[in-house]
Amino acid sequence: MINNEWTNKVKNSKDYKKWVGKCNDFTGAVQFQLLTMMGLKEEHSLLDIGCGSLRAGKLFIPYLLSGNYHGLEKEKWLIDEVVASELGQELFEMKNPTIKIGGDFNILQFKKQFDFILCNSVFIHASKSQIETVFNQIDFVLKRNGKFVFNFIQGQKDNESKTWTYPSHVTYTRKTMCDLLKKYNLKYQFVDWWYPGKQQWVVIYA
Repeated sequence: MINNEWTNKVKNSKDYKKWVGKCNDFTGAVQFQLLTMMGLKEEHSLLDIGCGSLRAGKLFIPYLLSGNYHGLEKEKWLIDEVVASELGQELFEMKNPTIKIGGDFNILQFKKQFDFILCNSVFIHASKSQIETVFNQIDFVLKRNGKFVFNFIQGQKDNESKTWTYPSHVTYTRKTMCDLLKKYNLKYQFVDWWYPGKQQWVVIYA
């Protein structure tokens, strides 16, 4: 369950980096390197699900051509803080990213298809039904030859919570994650790429 005392303390202090965990800048670089290694170019469109304080977004936004970065985030204040503190309003407006606020995992609302979709450190808090909500939309939002990249914590048992769990982490067995992917007829591959917390990366191919 959400630790309200902890989250309210962080939010009230406007410490946007602590809100999304440790190693903020470093983990952003890890995500950037992974997607560029997979072929992300400046002309590609990217959707960043759970973009948070733009720890990866602040690298993707300058890199991608104007209008090509899209983010989905529940906490609007995180976006406001990182734009004011790091990116700057001028660069933000020049690159014209699309950021939508919401926690319902509705990625159809962007009304377009993407070359790449990133879902980093989201399923480590998500219920099985929330993961399925995302998987069920992939065929509609991923371009032909596109890639959907996500990670999760592989454990010995499955998360049984029916709701979002934050700031605690949840686990899923490898078999369960594979079964969910197969349920939605998704072609996938497990990827060896380091990330704090021993999260397992997976790429889904259109």
